[in-house]
Amino acid sequence: MWRRAAQLSAPRAPANAARAAVPLYLAGSLLVVLDQLVIPGAAIPQAWAAWAIVAGLIGMAAILYFGQRGVPALAWPLIAGVVPTAVIMSASVLSHDDSAAAQLTFCWPLLFAAYHLKPTFAWVVTVVVVVADICLCLVVGGPSMSEDATAVPVIFVAITFILVGACERADGLLVKLRHEAEHDALTGLAARRCFDADLDALSLPGVPVSLLILDVDHFKVINDSFGHSVGDEVLRSVAARLVLGGRSTDTAYRLGGDELAILLPGCGLPTALARAESIRASVAASLASEVLGPSAQERFTVSIGVASNLSKGNLLRAADGALYAAKQAGRDTVAADDGGSGWLFGTTTRPQSEARAVEAAARL
Repeated sequence: MWRRAAQLSAPRAPANAARAAVPLYLAGSLLVVLDQLVIPGAAIPQAWAAWAIVAGLIGMAAILYFGQRGVPALAWPLIAGVVPTAVIMSASVLSHDDSAAAQLTFCWPLLFAAYHLKPTFAWVVTVVVVVADICLCLVVGGPSMSEDATAVPVIFVAITFILVGACERADGLLVKLRHEAEHDALTGLAARRCFDADLDALSLPGVPVSLLILDVDHFKVINDSFGHSVGDEVLRSVAARLVLGGRSTDTAYRLGGDELAILLPGCGLPTALARAESIRASVAASLASEVLGPSAQERFTVSIGVASNLSKGNLLRAADGALYAAKQAGRDTVAADDGGSGWLFGTTTRPQSEARAVEAAARL
């Protein structure tokens, strides 16, 4: 329950919320100082109370400025709504100020909450502000302020409704844009930028990690012979096989063109080879009939390179080299860098001398 409450009360972007709250608290303290020193009619009669409010506001600004990353999520409704509303209410009651300017000051916590907090707690703050404004009008102004006690809260509710709706729409667009930036539009797989970031973020010591890189054999011939629409469908079908049967920790990517990859954290070489062989066999057995129809005579295949338990840079280099070796071995093949003694082709091993010749030929 507390975890759910913390998720709901946390700002959309805590660092941005803290940066926005600091100048608001400082502006509030400056306004109280100006009321005390420059505008005698708006001053709080109890000077000690006014300076206590100033000190409190500056203190809150300092806490947010220096400790913004350590602010508990559940504290934000207090920071954004309860505390500033209580301060505004106290200052207005002490100075007997029920003017429109005093009521408009309630817009500060209202606008902050509607923009920075999630909808549930934005509405909680709105309720607090509305109750405070009604109390201010009735306590200080009496029955003569009943019109303000009705109209102003309605305006506050309308402001929250408009801002919360706009922020939710903006959040939805950001999620959509982020997804489009991080995923390939054709296959739905993660994009190259995600692959580079995930590879760089790997924590390798003591944890096995494997990388599969594959591409469609003779993909240009497929495009030239059957059209790009068939080529696109081939890529989508291969991509679906990469995801099918994978673990929640595995991530599939489109690196570019017909080159795809799977990153397998916590997966050693034997398991990675078995996964690669399963993908290769599935493609060889049914991809052509799936794309061209059950009567298709053609056979579409993939070649796959596998690498495991190497440094980040070497992992990509080894998987890429294994892919070239698989192609030079005749395509429709799984090849893996076994750490120096040779290439592993399925369940067989080729000598190191032949492996070097294959890799050299592949790079010509």
